[in-house]
Amino acid sequence: MRNRLIGLIGAMVLPSTMSTAGCADYSSGGAAAVAAKDGGTATGGSSAGGGQKSTGGSATATGGAAPSCPSGDTSCGGDLVGTWTVTSSCLTVSGTMNLGPLGADCTSAPITGGSFKVTTGGTLVFDASTYTDNTTTTGSQQIAMPSTCKHLSGTDTTCQRLGEVTPPIFNFEAATSSCVDAASGGGCNCQLTANQTGWAGTVSPSATNNDVYATAGNVLTFNNGHSTTTYAYCVSGSTLTMTPTPATPTIVGTIVFTKS
Repeated sequence: MRNRLIGLIGAMVLPSTMSTAGCADYSSGGAAAVAAKDGGTATGGSSAGGGQKSTGGSATATGGAAPSCPSGDTSCGGDLVGTWTVTSSCLTVSGTMNLGPLGADCTSAPITGGSFKVTTGGTLVFDASTYTDNTTTTGSQQIAMPSTCKHLSGTDTTCQRLGEVTPPIFNFEAATSSCVDAASGGGCNCQLTANQTGWAGTVSPSATNNDVYATAGNVLTFNNGHSTTTYAYCVSGSTLTMTPTPATPTIVGTIVFTKS
């Protein structure tokens, strides 16, 4: 079993989608990592970013238009036991990213665009109580970080540095990010590009390939002992339709599987 740690935009995505991983410790990582890259020492304040408010200039992130993803019937629930293979997916991402782990004077930022795709051919296997998730989720999110995100526990940094340290701080194992100066307001336009195995259709460092699951009505919950993620789902004959339903960000669209 493989544990991943907590989510960029929340999810960055994303706390989770982005959920909170109990095995992750963000008590000192954020500011120290940026200060080290900038050749300085992080002093003053708590790097957890606790009760500080995100104030100051705003950034407007830009990027390609997200696809218009249709919604499917995920209302019926049903028996999941068996092997399911991904045949199609289309997911759009919006809402807010939890920036608490960054350790900056901002605690959140709007997601201004994004989409995820689950690679066709990946499998999701259920027995009576455990799952094995061999799917791969790729995609990107655009985040508009306010200017206060560049102030980390008394240390000022740049948008470029934020882009370099974001994946390590949020413990994304297979992600890259880049940040550029916003046209106005002093903030940063950032984009996170992810490639994640497990927890189909979400981007979360808490994701695992296999662990336990539970269902209640049409709600499917994956639980790795530290974090959970949920889906609305419907089994109709040999077709399984799922939509990720994390607390944040908001994901619209479906992943469609066929039973093997």
